[in-house]
Amino acid sequence: MQTVGATARGKATRKPLKLEKFDGTSTPLQTFLRKYQNCAKYNDWDADERVAFLRDRLHGNASQVLWEISDDADDKEIIRLLRNRSGDSNQMERFRAELNGRRRGKGESIQSVYQDIRRLLSSSLGKAGSCMNVSGTMRFSIVWETFPYV
Repeated sequence: MQTVGATARGKATRKPLKLEKFDGTSTPLQTFLRKYQNCAKYNDWDADERVAFLRDRLHGNASQVLWEISDDADDKEIIRLLRNRSGDSNQMERFRAELNGRRRGKGESIQSVYQDIRRLLSSSLGKAGSCMNVSGTMRFSIVWETFPYV
């Protein structure tokens, strides 16, 4: 019995990583795309497999991008449409506003607040926020602008 991806091309047998479904609401797009890239690399997917698995994992509202693409569209085109549809690239101001209004709720742990602030900060920076090489000065200026009395 062969597994998908690496084994089909003669590499050692190992259990393939599975990619979760993406509906556009339950998981942030950036998280899904990172998992997609990780699965593609680990499973050693070729271009056709990347497209097939990406198309298969889109469900609900996210699957509507499949109506807008040609049959020979590559994964980069599908990802571009997902980014445009999800609004990640168009909603940086919304995330900044959420960050500005973010306060610790009653009974909320410091760790939970910290993780949410990191998420909002990364989202407010857009593509630059998903890259760990974003200058500390840029992050500091946004945090200082949001929480000047901290």
